[in-house]
Amino acid sequence: MSIVLRVIPDHNKSVEQLGLPPVIEKIAEERRGLILVTGATGSGKSTTLASMIDCINSTRSGHIVTIASASGYIGVARLADYAASKWAAVGFDESLRAELRKVAPGVLTTVVCPFYINTGMFRGVRSRFPWLLPILEEDDVAERVVRAIRNGTRRVVLPWPVQMLPLLRVLPVGVFDWIANFLGVNTSMDEFVGRGGGKS
Repeated sequence: MSIVLRVIPDHNKSVEQLGLPPVIEKIAEERRGLILVTGATGSGKSTTLASMIDCINSTRSGHIVTIASASGYIGVARLADYAASKWAAVGFDESLRAELRKVAPGVLTTVVCPFYINTGMFRGVRSRFPWLLPILEEDDVAERVVRAIRNGTRRVVLPWPVQMLPLLRVLPVGVFDWIANFLGVNTSMDEFVGRGGGKS
């Protein structure tokens, strides 16, 4: 038997208290740009973001965009690890939004949950009904994200049928799974080759 425990502090630590380089505060002060905070589970991404949010909140308003996926709403065959990280990203945005509403109302969040995007990452994926669940184009998704930031939209889910997934969760599991299979969700990765070009 194994157990993993994680201490969750009752307050955010400052950049200095975390031992982060001072440039983190300067990055948080920037008015434009894209900040990516990445790393393995437990490496301090959320803690780093919390300290940066405190920096932003003390001086101005801001907008945090979390890039997730439609896989943050539905598990997909051959994407278990990917879907797990996207469910986490959706949950992170929801929790962050709730926390910011209390402590930093000037900082908005948006979560982006697109279906497959036509990039090398998902080369070979197929949609059974492209008129209903099309493979999205990068520029279209980017444009929707920018529009969401400008309009203060909290959630971008593409294409529109993916927005129905939370409602479908009230159905019995077998019915939900049948609908996903009928739509080709669990066969969408069958011809996947990805960036490497070889079928995995």
